[in-house]
Amino acid sequence: MKGCKMAEFSKKFLQSAKFRVIAAAVAAVALIAVVGVIWHHKATEDAFKSTAEVSSPPTIESLPGAGNPSDAYVKTQNIQNAQQASEARKGGTSFVPTITRPSFLGSEDQFEQDQPSAPTTDLKKRNCPIKKVVYMYKPNPASCTVDNLKLARSAGVTAEELVCQSCSCPSLRLAGYTAGELKEVGYSAVELRKCGFSIAQLQAAGFSAKDLKAAGFTAAQLKAAGFSAGELADAGFTPDQIKAAGYSSAEMQAAGIQTNNPDCDLAALKKARASGVTAAELRQKGCGLAALKAAGFTAAELKDAGFTAAQLKAAGFSAKDLKAAGFTAAQLKAAGFSAKDLKSAGFSAVALKQAGFSNADLKDAGFSPEQIQAADKVAKVCDVEALKAARAQGISAKELKEKGCGLAALKAAGFTAAELKDAGFTAAQLKGAGFSAADLKAAGFSAAQLKAAGFSAKALKAAGFSAHDLATAGFNASQLKDAGFTADDLKAAGFSDQALSAAGFPPSSGDCSVKALKKARMAGISATELKEKGCGLAALKAAGFTAAELKNAGFTAAQLKAAGFSAKDLKDAGFSAAELKAAGFGAKDLKDAGYSAQDLKAAGFSAAQLKDAGFDAQALKDAGFSAADLKNAGFSAEALKNAGFSAAQLKAAGFSAGALKAAGFSASQLKAAGFDAKALRDAGFSAGELKAAGFSPEELRHAGYSKGDLLRAGYTAEQAGYPPSSPPGTEVSQSAQRPPLSADNSAASVSGLNNSQSSVMPSINSDSPEARLRALQKLQQEQLNEQQRRDVEQQMQGQMSLQAQKLMAGWSNDSGQAYQVALQQPATTPVGGNVSGQQGAGAAAKPTGPVIKAGTIMFAVLDTGINSDEKSPILATIVTGKLKGSKLIGDFSRVDKKVLLKFNLLNVPSFDHTFGINAVAIDPDTARTAIAKSVNSHYLLRYGSLFASAFLSGLSQGIIQSGSTEDCFFGICHRQYSKLNTAQYIALGMGNVGEQYATVMGNNFNRAPTIRVPGGTGIGLLFMSDITLPQPLPAHQNT
Repeated sequence: MKGCKMAEFSKKFLQSAKFRVIAAAVAAVALIAVVGVIWHHKATEDAFKSTAEVSSPPTIESLPGAGNPSDAYVKTQNIQNAQQASEARKGGTSFVPTITRPSFLGSEDQFEQDQPSAPTTDLKKRNCPIKKVVYMYKPNPASCTVDNLKLARSAGVTAEELVCQSCSCPSLRLAGYTAGELKEVGYSAVELRKCGFSIAQLQAAGFSAKDLKAAGFTAAQLKAAGFSAGELADAGFTPDQIKAAGYSSAEMQAAGIQTNNPDCDLAALKKARASGVTAAELRQKGCGLAALKAAGFTAAELKDAGFTAAQLKAAGFSAKDLKAAGFTAAQLKAAGFSAKDLKSAGFSAVALKQAGFSNADLKDAGFSPEQIQAADKVAKVCDVEALKAARAQGISAKELKEKGCGLAALKAAGFTAAELKDAGFTAAQLKGAGFSAADLKAAGFSAAQLKAAGFSAKALKAAGFSAHDLATAGFNASQLKDAGFTADDLKAAGFSDQALSAAGFPPSSGDCSVKALKKARMAGISATELKEKGCGLAALKAAGFTAAELKNAGFTAAQLKAAGFSAKDLKDAGFSAAELKAAGFGAKDLKDAGYSAQDLKAAGFSAAQLKDAGFDAQALKDAGFSAADLKNAGFSAEALKNAGFSAAQLKAAGFSAGALKAAGFSASQLKAAGFDAKALRDAGFSAGELKAAGFSPEELRHAGYSKGDLLRAGYTAEQAGYPPSSPPGTEVSQSAQRPPLSADNSAASVSGLNNSQSSVMPSINSDSPEARLRALQKLQQEQLNEQQRRDVEQQMQGQMSLQAQKLMAGWSNDSGQAYQVALQQPATTPVGGNVSGQQGAGAAAKPTGPVIKAGTIMFAVLDTGINSDEKSPILATIVTGKLKGSKLIGDFSRVDKKVLLKFNLLNVPSFDHTFGINAVAIDPDTARTAIAKSVNSHYLLRYGSLFASAFLSGLSQGIIQSGSTEDCFFGICHRQYSKLNTAQYIALGMGNVGEQYATVMGNNFNRAPTIRVPGGTGIGLLFMSDITLPQPLPAHQNT
C-alpha cells in the first residue's frame, strides 16, 4: 500500500508544472554548458596555433629616444610610425612605434615650465623651478608622504626634484630638508616660517633681518637671534622698537640711531611748549610721538607736526581727540577705528556712510534703521559725482551742507575754500580738510583766525602775511624771529628794542642797514668791526661778507648755518668736519661738501650714518671701519665681499653661512673661514659641494646628510655608511686587458654610459602610466622568452621520445647482441647560444672579461616601485662599484609579509648585449634577503568580509526557507512553497542574491598581505654565482 502511494505521488509529480519548469531549467543549463565547452576548446586550439619561434634574442643596435636627434629624423620617423600604425589597424595586427625623444604620457599642461617671454609667477617657479627634461611624468602628491620623502632623501633626491612633484613645504621639513635647501628652490622667509622653521634655522639659511621682519618676527626675536641694532634699523624698525627690544644706547649710537636727545627730555619739551616751540620743530629735532604727547601737545598740534591718525591712535589718543584735531571719519576708519568708536566720538551716520562703512557696520555701531535709511539717502545725494553735477548747476556749498554733505566730499567735488567758508566751515575745519594757509588767506580768513586754527607764524609768513599782520594776530617777537622776519621787519611791525633784545636780536648802534654795510665793506671795514658795532649776522651776510670773513669775525658754524650758508661754504671757510657736525650738518651734507669718509669718521659719524649719506662699503673699509661696524650699519654680506673682506672676517663679524653663501662664497672658502659641515648644510650646500671642499664622509654624516646624499656626492658605499660588501680585491678580477676600441664603439659606449647615469635618479611616482607601460613591454618580452624555452623543451622531448622508440625496437629483437667499447672523446662545452646556433656557428668564443665572484655585494637603487598585488618586473640601477650605472632586471616573490627580489639580467651600457646573472637583493641595514617597507595585512577587509558573509548566509537561508516545506524520496528532495505573494517572491529572490554575495565575500578572508617597496629605495645586491663578463670593461667605466 505504501509503495502504491509512492508511485502515485511520483506520477503526479512528474506530470506537474513544477517538474516541467525544473526540467526546462536543467536542459537550458546543460545547453549553455555544452556551448561554453565548445567555444573554450575552439579558442584554446586557435591560441595554440598562433605561436612564434625566435632562434636568438634580437641585437640591440641603439637606444630609442637617446641623445639629441635632428628635427628631420624625428619628422621622418613620426611619419613612418603613423603609416605602420595605420597598416596594423587595417590588418588587425599590432605595431610598436619607434621612440624618437624622451616623452611622457598625458597633457603638456601638467608640466608648465618657465617661459622667457611670459611673466613667471611664484607658483610656476615653485612647482618646478628647474629647467630640464621631465623624467617624473605626472606629479602625484599622494607619493609625498613624510615616510616616502625620508626614503627619497636617504636615496639622495634633492628638494628641487620633490618640489617638481608638488610635495608640500611642511612635508619636506619633516623629512629632514633644511631651510637653506628650500630657500634655494625659491621659498621665502614668510613661507618657510609657515612651514614650521624657527628663526635660528631661517637665519642659518641666510635670510636677512628685513626678510625675517617681513615674515612677522619682532625686534626682540631678531635681537635674540643675534642681529645687530643696525640690521634692525635697516630692516625698517623704528628707534623706539629697537630700544624696546633691549638694545643699549651704545649699540644704537654705534648703529647711527639717535638716542637720549637732550632736547627731547620731558622737562625740556614742556619748557619748549610753554615758550611757543611747535611740535613740528621738536619732531625735526628727533623727538618722538610718545615724548611729545607726554609733554602735553594736543592731537591737533601733533597732527600739524605731520603725525598720522594711525600713529596718534597707537600713541593712545581716542577717536574723539582725533575728531577734535580735524581728522575725518574716513581717516579714522583707515587708522583702525570701528564704526562704534566713531559714533561715540560724535560722528553722524551720514559721516560714517561717506567714510565707507556698510549698513551692517552702522547697525552694529548702534544706529537705528531710520538713521541708516536717512544716511543712505544722503550718501546718494553727497556722492562726489553728484556733488560735481550739483555745483555745475549752481547749487551752493551751503545748501549741500544743509543736506548733510561733509567737508571732504565737498572739497573733492571742487568747491573752493571761499565757497566752503561761505557755507559755514571754520578755518580749523578747512585746515583739517587739507587747505593750506595761502588757500585760506585767499578765502578771506584773517591771520588771527588762521593762528587760532593752528597755523604757525612760519606758515603764515609763507602765505604772504606781513610781520605787522602776525603781530596783530598775537605772535610775539621770538616767534616772528623764528619765522624768518628780520629785526627791521619787527621794528616796522611796532616791536620795541627791548622786545627785539628779548627775542634774541643784538642791540643795534649805528646804521646797520644793508646799504650802509655794503658801503662799509667797500671802504675796507671788516666784519669784526661791524659785529662789534652791533650789526647782525643776517645783515652782514646780505651785505656780501663771505663765510670766511664772518668766521674770522667770531661767528660759529652753527650761526653761519642758521644764516643760510651751505656746508661747502663753511668747508671753504676753513671749518672742520667735526665743527660742521656740531653745527647740525648731516653726513650727506658734508659728503656733498667734499669731505671724505675718513674725515667724517674722524668727526664722529658712525658707519650707518655714512652709509645713509651714500658712501659704499669700499669707501668705508678704506676709512678704517671693520666688517662688524659695516654689518651693524646694514651692509649685506655681498657688499662687504665686493669691498674686499674675506669670509673669515665676515664670519667674525657675525654673518651666517647662509648669508655668505648668498654673497657668493664657495664651500671651500667657508670651510677655510671656520664653518663646520652642519653650518654649511643648513646654508643649503649639497653633499657634493662639501666633498669638493674637503670634508670627510664622517663629517658629512654628523652634519645630517643621508647615505643617499653621500652616494650622490661620489663617495663609495662603505664611506656612505653601508656595511662593507667584500674584502678588497675580491669583487671583480680582471682576466684580460681591455682590447682597443674603435672610435664608433667608444662613442657608443660613452653615450650609453651617460644615458645610464642620467637615469640613475629613480622616479618618486613609481606607479605612473609610463612605468606600467614599461612593465607591460618587459612582461611581453618575458613571455617571448618563455615561448622559446617551451619550444626547446618540446624539441628535446621529441628527440628523447624518438630515441626511446629506437631503444624499444632494438630490445624487442631476439638476434644476437654485440658489445662494443669505444673511447669517449672529450666534448667542448659551448659558452652560450642554443643547439641550432652551435651546429651552425660552432663553439662560441670564450669570454675575456673580468669575473664577479659569488658572494660579492654591490649597492643599487630601485627604479620601479614594488606592489605585491601587481606581479610585474622590477628594474634597478647599480650606483657603486665598477658596474656603476648598469641596469638590473628581475622579478619578486612574496614570502609571508616581505618580498624576495631576484635579478636574472644585467645590462651594462658599454656592452652590446645583456647577459644572465643570479643575484638577490638584501637590506643594506639588516643584511636580510627579505625586504618590506610598507605592509598592509587587510585585517579589516578579511575579518569584516568573514562577518558579513556569515551574516548574509544566515539571513539568506532564513529568507529562502521561510514559508516552505521539504519532501524527500529516493534521495531526491523537493521543497514546496505555500502560495506566495509578490513581496514574498521578492524576498525569496533577495535570499538567493544574499547566498551569492556571501560566497563571494567569504573569499576575501584568504586575501594575502600587500607589501610595498617604493621606488628610490636603496638595496644591496648579492651575487649568488660567479659571472664572467663577455669582455673587459671600458677604462672610463672602471674609474
